[in-house]
Amino acid sequence: MRGRAVARAGAIAAVVGAMEAHPHLAPLQQWACSVILNLTAGNDAATATIRQQAVSTGALNPVVQALHTHTDLPPVLEQAFRALINLCSGSDAVACHAKQLASDQAAVSTALEVMYLYPERAAMQQGGCAVIAMVAYGTDAKALARKQAVFETGAMAAIVTAMNDHMEFAAVQQWGARAILTVTFGSDEPSLNRKREAASAGAVQAIARAMEAHPDQPGVQLWGCRALLTIAVGPLPIVTDVGAAGPSCASAPRAVGRKVEQAGRKVEQMLVL
Repeated sequence: MRGRAVARAGAIAAVVGAMEAHPHLAPLQQWACSVILNLTAGNDAATATIRQQAVSTGALNPVVQALHTHTDLPPVLEQAFRALINLCSGSDAVACHAKQLASDQAAVSTALEVMYLYPERAAMQQGGCAVIAMVAYGTDAKALARKQAVFETGAMAAIVTAMNDHMEFAAVQQWGARAILTVTFGSDEPSLNRKREAASAGAVQAIARAMEAHPDQPGVQLWGCRALLTIAVGPLPIVTDVGAAGPSCASAPRAVGRKVEQAGRKVEQMLVL
């Protein structure tokens, strides 16, 4: 309720203007990103309207610039990551537009730069994987082009490294698996090549270890299963409701269970090739 009132009062435009006017003022960038991420957090209709307002106001550009400008300040980076993820969240027309804008502004390359700078910080790895997952999400022609562009940045190796180096952090594992899923999703020839390359890069082993390490985390189990199936079998509908999908592969329907077995065999073949 208060968030909607703040947004209606023109706060987003004011925050975006402040970020653009003072790009090197780190405290301002940190708190401005915090305002944006809090106003755009949620899945209800009101939040979707606020998110649309933020995107149309031009919030994406200064948030991405904050990531690029303040690579030496993790507090700014963390808030910028979270704001960017919220702005790109969803699958409606506004969200797809935001993902394309983020891609055009090299958000993934900037996120990878942060991941490389802070390999020991789980929050930076989680944020980077989440940005990759959000930007690469989708099934239309533009989304497939984004997936390929993300892949060509070397994102897969960064995702797998993040998962392997931060196995104890479930959030890194969940977003890592989700990023692998979105980047490899598709059935055209470039998508099939991304699946093969993901397997060769160790994505399958990283996902399997994550699922073994976090059996009580539904998100890790869900996105791990879906990523494995996508790599080995092909594109499947992307499910975002953990409760509807079930907590793990063990609770999946028999048909899905059979596909898991088929996936395992195909993965083994892919790793041999």
